[in-house]
Amino acid sequence: MVKPESADVLLRLAADLGARGAQAVVVVCTELPLLLATDAYPMPAFDVVRLHAEAAVELALAG
Repeated sequence: MVKPESADVLLRLAADLGARGAQAVVVVCTELPLLLATDAYPMPAFDVVRLHAEAAVELALAG
């Protein structure tokens, strides 16, 4: 079960990183996007699993 507090922790971590100069968040875990959508972060967030899957589909369709 996902607890709302867990998503709050991610948002606080992202905000802290932003305050220290980070311009984006790289979500490098298969479970984290299930906990918090990338558009919920206070800065651009990139779901690495999704990006890899999209690139694999593009490559496969390119022949």
